[in-house]
Amino acid sequence: MNTNMQISSGSTTMLIENVKKSLKRPAEWLRQYYSAVMEREINDRQTWSLIEVQAAFFAGVMPADYSLLLRAACCLWFYLALKRCRRMFQNI
Repeated sequence: MNTNMQISSGSTTMLIENVKKSLKRPAEWLRQYYSAVMEREINDRQTWSLIEVQAAFFAGVMPADYSLLLRAACCLWFYLALKRCRRMFQNI
């Protein structure tokens, strides 16, 4: 049995937009949380910068069985991410 499904370009575009909104929703929640904690409004770039700093910190600290070289790379990533984040918040 051969069935053909046709999807119009309008419904495809709407589907893509819905997926984008769904993927951005957790970052929006974090942006609102960070804004409440910092008692000032922050933008999306600043939110992603804070998320990167947290990811770099946990990558370097949490796993106990990393080799020293990999742990040093994670520490370097954390340092650079923290430096970028600090620069981003100083420009306000």
